[in-house]
Amino acid sequence: ETYGTHPLGRPALTPPAQHTRIPHPPPKNSRPLPRCGGNTLPGSVPTTTSRLDVTVDSMRHDLSDASDPENKWFDGVPGLSEEVGLLAWQHRQCQQSPLILVIAPHGEVHGNELQIMMIPRILWDKKPRFMDVFSRECLRNMFGASSFCPNRQYIRALVIPTIVTEGARMQSSCSLSTCDFDLEVIRGAAIVDALTAGLRFEDLEAAFMWLEKREQSGFSPESSAAALSLHANTPPLELRGIHNEFAFNIMRRLGLEFGICLTGLSSAAHLNGKEGVLRGSDPMNPSRSKARLDDGTIVSVRFVNFVYIRHGDYKRSAVECPAGNF
Repeated sequence: ETYGTHPLGRPALTPPAQHTRIPHPPPKNSRPLPRCGGNTLPGSVPTTTSRLDVTVDSMRHDLSDASDPENKWFDGVPGLSEEVGLLAWQHRQCQQSPLILVIAPHGEVHGNELQIMMIPRILWDKKPRFMDVFSRECLRNMFGASSFCPNRQYIRALVIPTIVTEGARMQSSCSLSTCDFDLEVIRGAAIVDALTAGLRFEDLEAAFMWLEKREQSGFSPESSAAALSLHANTPPLELRGIHNEFAFNIMRRLGLEFGICLTGLSSAAHLNGKEGVLRGSDPMNPSRSKARLDDGTIVSVRFVNFVYIRHGDYKRSAVECPAGNF
């Protein structure tokens, strides 16, 4: 297939990422505490948590920590912490003091039916209905704490409805947590934007190094040399495919959805402009990947024959179905 430019350009809600400044990790064994307004972020560890157990008759407020079953469940859902953290990161500005609300239906295990919402302060601080679940004063204190910085932290509410045997009443367990942004997740997302917006060597090098670190293989001196050789000796058409492949691998390791728009197809030109989600390698052809289009059609596509798209916020990848059940 020949590669062509999509007539509508690259549909994305973020600015062109060719000039994206990719944040660099802090020095090894260092946890800097930047001033509010800086771009340096520490690792992702919940720092402050308060728990609210809400019933029809009463509200109990006590302390909780990251070892709670709710937090362990949250961390165990693939892509959930990454989706929530990036949602908070995108809405951290404009003095919104956003609360990221995650509601897990009773019995939910894989995270397929989760409700994730960004609630700005104008809603959680003014609308009376939020008083039924959250302690408004508690939220004000958490956002107003001298140690809280919106460029380093966000506040997450996790609500898990459960059934109480006495009278089959419904009870909701709600934990409020102040969490640090995960620098490597934010950096990975920035690398994906840069990779899919241009063909710069430094973006490919950054992808090499990010993936090596994610796989815990450490940084190798061969990374830059390999990226440079690949960039210098690959025609632009194939290089576009390589950038897409590296971008997909980063998103897959983050557990996030990789949206695509087909383009440059000649033998199946009627599919050009169709959108969907990349699902993984094609077992029948290693040089291609399986993609599920929005109409449910499954296609096998080369990495040069799509552009990366993202409509709105990041989303977790759907749980993979057995072959033939897409």
